[in-house]
Amino acid sequence: MLSSPVGHLTRSEAGSSRLTFSMTRATLVNQLAALLGDTPGRPLAFAPTMDLKSAAGTRLIRYFQFALADLDEADEALRSPLLLGMHEQVLLTGLLLSQPHTYIEQLQHPHGQVDPARLKRAVDYIEAHLHRPITLSDITAASGVPGRTLHQHFKDHRGVSPMRYLHDARFARVREDLLRADTAESVTQIAMKWGFRHLGRFAVGYRSRFGETPSQTRRRAPQR
Repeated sequence: MLSSPVGHLTRSEAGSSRLTFSMTRATLVNQLAALLGDTPGRPLAFAPTMDLKSAAGTRLIRYFQFALADLDEADEALRSPLLLGMHEQVLLTGLLLSQPHTYIEQLQHPHGQVDPARLKRAVDYIEAHLHRPITLSDITAASGVPGRTLHQHFKDHRGVSPMRYLHDARFARVREDLLRADTAESVTQIAMKWGFRHLGRFAVGYRSRFGETPSQTRRRAPQR
């Protein structure tokens, strides 16, 4: 069941399991405004049920599973603001772009052309702020492009969503630091600096991208 900011509905069947994901109304409406490029004028209301076997449903489940795997840590100190912010943005955007609601037709409206300079402005903003938690609202404000349009054009021209681009860019920045000769930072220190706190999953993600472990990359750095 899916509750809306304007009302709550919960129903469970015998023998069912439940995962609860909650967010404030302001957070959800702000994300919607970023995607629309304008302040919503009507209440946001979702369809109360979700088909978890549909393409959109299975995609959302993957987002939740990825977030849970990263955030299921006993040590609160390991929960980086960069990591928390990234997962929040992915979940909110995925929900708003897939689950039927009062604004879904506007979000799925055909996208117009985007000035390449504005797309570059979005990329430049992300690259310049990798050390900070970044929201879709931040990127749309910097580029002047509504979030739904920006999302589509990143997919078309970069092959990934803006938030996935952000995640990949942080991996790239880790690699740059590992290859630097003028740093005494360890692999752990570098990974944590760029928001990766679960080192096992970080190592798996790093290897899948670059074909080697972070330690192997570090050993290839020129000697000081």
